[in-house]
Amino acid sequence: MKELKPGEPIPYHKNLGISEAEYAAFIQFSQSVKIEAVGKFVENYNDKQYHE
Repeated sequence: MKELKPGEPIPYHKNLGISEAEYAAFIQFSQSVKIEAVGKFVENYNDKQYHE
């Protein structure tokens, strides 16, 4: 794991509990997913309701 570069998927290993075909499908899917911000949200935990 230490040899992996940021964003590089972990190699298949039988201890993952899935088949090599399932792993390949997961990797293919995970590389097609894009995450982008759609807005900003700020939480304020200083409100009295959180300090009872």
